[in-house]
Amino acid sequence: MRAAVTRPRVRKALLLAFVVFAVVVLTWTVIAALKAASELRAVRADVHRLTTGPAPDRTTLERALTRDLHRAESARSWTSGVGPTVFGWVPILGRNVTSERAVANASVQALKAGLTLSHVTRGLSTGHGGVDLDRVRAAADALDATAGALRPALRELRQQPVGWTLPPVGTGVRQARDQLLELGPEVTRAAAGLHALVGVLGGSGQRTVTVVLMNNAELRGAGGLPSAYATGTIDNGALTLTPFEDVNTVAQPPGKAKRVSAPAPYHEAYGPFLADTTLWKNTTMAADDPQTAQVLAAVSAVSLHKQPDVVVLCDVPAAAGVISATGPITISGEQVTGDELTRRLLVDAYGDGSLAEDKQMARRKALDSAATEAFKRIKQDATATPALLKALVRAVDGRHLAVWSARPEEQAGLVTAGIAGTAQATGTDVAMAVANNLGDSPSTGNKLDYYVHRSVSVDVRLHATVAYVTQTLTLRNAAPTGIGPYVAGVKHPGDLNELVSMQVASSATLTSFTRDGVDAPVGRTIADGALRLTTELSLARGASTTYRVTYRLPVHGHEYRLALLPQPLAAPATLHLRLRAVDADLGVVTGYNQPVDGVIDHTGPWDSAAYLTVPVHPYTGLKSWAHSFAHFWTHKV
Repeated sequence: MRAAVTRPRVRKALLLAFVVFAVVVLTWTVIAALKAASELRAVRADVHRLTTGPAPDRTTLERALTRDLHRAESARSWTSGVGPTVFGWVPILGRNVTSERAVANASVQALKAGLTLSHVTRGLSTGHGGVDLDRVRAAADALDATAGALRPALRELRQQPVGWTLPPVGTGVRQARDQLLELGPEVTRAAAGLHALVGVLGGSGQRTVTVVLMNNAELRGAGGLPSAYATGTIDNGALTLTPFEDVNTVAQPPGKAKRVSAPAPYHEAYGPFLADTTLWKNTTMAADDPQTAQVLAAVSAVSLHKQPDVVVLCDVPAAAGVISATGPITISGEQVTGDELTRRLLVDAYGDGSLAEDKQMARRKALDSAATEAFKRIKQDATATPALLKALVRAVDGRHLAVWSARPEEQAGLVTAGIAGTAQATGTDVAMAVANNLGDSPSTGNKLDYYVHRSVSVDVRLHATVAYVTQTLTLRNAAPTGIGPYVAGVKHPGDLNELVSMQVASSATLTSFTRDGVDAPVGRTIADGALRLTTELSLARGASTTYRVTYRLPVHGHEYRLALLPQPLAAPATLHLRLRAVDADLGVVTGYNQPVDGVIDHTGPWDSAAYLTVPVHPYTGLKSWAHSFAHFWTHKV
């Protein structure tokens, strides 16, 4: 009788204990989740402010990163307690805790990586205008180790299932992926870049260098007309560079220009324009900077009697970025900030656009002086402030600054690091619209590209096995009147004449190529691992035109890859990107922001290269049936 009475009491006691335990676990988990969420929101806001706002000084940056690291570690601690751990075992509901824990852990590792990056780039200068290569080697090794520690945390963040989670949790995971997932490849690239730069900076013997400054007011594929050059040597981290000189002092006229060796694809595409000759002015027609640099090295050997084994390409916006980060520059006795420099050199310096040689000499002197000062400041200490380091990274990302080495192992490292300015797109879809200014006539040029507004849209409809893509390029010639013959041209003032190309995947099947809605002839060649579509454009002042190409290409391995490669411009083009799945779900994207409601939809300045990898998960079961029914019903109606 007693046993019969005791058993119900025991069961009730056990049940009560379980309920109490469950309430404690749930309460503990809710408190921990709220505390962790609060800490992580503060971290995300701080990181957003640091990455999008003005670069702080190094001490302020490291103080902020340390503060955020403590917050992230606190969030990880809150989500790793017994209560949250137990709750994490609950099917479906437990995802809220495990996802938050993964965000906290990834944040901790990312902030540690940021602190490491700041620490290892401190004190790389010798203090005498050189770089301490032993510290560069140590920094590269430290970043290799950091990348190894960061990789598993980011993998865990990428793999978190966020279906059936609370909206704030799902949003937090997506925001964390936006901010953090690309950090792993960035740290890996930074390490590769430092390893390669040890050789480029003369770590294994003296190197010879040619630096070429490009003028974006007259476009070439690599950024602009070669305007000025400087030569020098690099030995054990110390750069000795001559002042910049105008290329007109060494360039030869078309009838006397000498042909130099060039990569076969370069010669085939641009040889007819004497790009691979000592004419100099068309040597930068290729958008693939390594090809351009090889040609410039050969031209330098003939024209300057110096064979460089390092070539640096930079343009006016790159110089302006350096000046913005380091303080105003004096031009013609007047202080000019970096924000003003591009317009001052590409517009104001032309004055009334007179053809008078004395005015052109004054303009060229101002351009040469600005480039000389920018490289002087880089030489003094390229890692003195986060602002300067950030400016150099932005210049590289925007393809405004590129470095080439004649030594294959160094060049491979520069390519991996993203410093080489390569336009190769083998095995991926690509969006790259390139214009080469053909001048006003065979004998005269113009400087109208500053006034051309460019817009590129990429619309991708993804199916499980095929992508349907539409790329659109719109150009508007907004050149004003009264800009003078040197800028506007002499024979056809204000008219823009350009060689325009758009590149798409080499595996693409074209379905149309139109200009302003009408089928247009177009040349087709395989170049840089992609299909290049080329046409000539004539655009009057005030006019606009739109090119549109449509194509389809297979999606292999349930993964769509897209390279977005901007042409370096004085003012960036506008990019409209829309990518959506039709009968599939988009997975976790790398190299770009995460989809919102299954769609990537972005509009903004196209001022950096991006490489997207988009997993595509086919619909299955009920979802596939519902989609098929909806498709049938829509078309029936």
